[in-house]
Amino acid sequence: MLNTYVRFDSSSVPPQVLNSLVPSCVSLAHVAEHDYLLSLDPARFTHAHLVLGSNPNRFGADLSPHLVTVIDFFSKAPKSNFITLNFGTSDFKRRHSEDLGVAMASLLMVDLFDIDWSTICQIPENRKLSKKRPDFEGFNSKEERFLYEAKGTCRLETVIPTIEKAIGQVKNYPEPALRKIAIASYFCSNPRAFPSFSFFVDPELPDIVPPDKDHAQQLHLEKVLEFAGCKSSASSYLKYLAAKFSFERKIASEYPDIIARYAPQSLGDSKIETALEEFKMSFEREIGSLEAVSEKNRRYQVQRRIVTIEDAKYECVAGIDSKIIAAISEDVEFEKIESVSDSEPDSAFSQFSDGTMFQLRRLRG
Repeated sequence: MLNTYVRFDSSSVPPQVLNSLVPSCVSLAHVAEHDYLLSLDPARFTHAHLVLGSNPNRFGADLSPHLVTVIDFFSKAPKSNFITLNFGTSDFKRRHSEDLGVAMASLLMVDLFDIDWSTICQIPENRKLSKKRPDFEGFNSKEERFLYEAKGTCRLETVIPTIEKAIGQVKNYPEPALRKIAIASYFCSNPRAFPSFSFFVDPELPDIVPPDKDHAQQLHLEKVLEFAGCKSSASSYLKYLAAKFSFERKIASEYPDIIARYAPQSLGDSKIETALEEFKMSFEREIGSLEAVSEKNRRYQVQRRIVTIEDAKYECVAGIDSKIIAAISEDVEFEKIESVSDSEPDSAFSQFSDGTMFQLRRLRG
């Protein structure tokens, strides 16, 4: 048996989800918090390779090319209790870390989600659909589809960029799936440093939504919050939208279009209500730290900063109309505000219909 560690991202895999996944994987042993020790038998990869068979039409599309490398690695690598890549050339390490990353990710997907090895295949390139795509898809016994991006590296400094790249590829792919998972594996190249780790990440991001006016306005509010300096609120609002959009897609798939309007309302879903409450608390905290000002017979909550433009210093003020703030806090639709702009030689004022305000004033002296 060989060992490696698995870390489930605490921000995207909450305890209740983790507790529902881990019991199905008997090879995982809890170490601390979200860290687990994974004991694996290399023979499983040989078994998986044999299960895939020798169909020439599948070669290059299934896991065979990756598993061949991994099987060869485990048969020839120096004996050790932990998976390491502390030998070989840089090219050897790069190639084997990539294939080991695919193997580790696939093993976790099979054990955690009951995916059948024989259903795993590489997603074909389709630039009309998406410039970037995840590596693989697989199906469980219920024919539910899973997408996952698998990365592998033996360079410690590239672990975080590798994880972020994996997240972008799998989460932004515009095709439906029950879960979209990013798994990045780091393989130790120096036993005196850090042991090998696989990082399992499942951030909740809104998948592709219909390009209609309602969804566009809801997504735009995240930009409004960021504009006003409420970055934490923008992040929690995005999680709320993810839960809300997911519920909407579920309802749309379960009810015919003709009766979809009579389906249960999304606010009845506990996950959505929890996410909404977290957003409101974050928003109330951040908006309370902003400065209240009056401009053009309206009230705003703003933040100020000093900027330099062509050697001249200006005070830059950005914020949100108080009426919009009240509507956001109560989660109700708000009326559009009249757009206004007014520029003078040393100052400028602009107000958009979304309630955002921008003001620039030159500082003297």
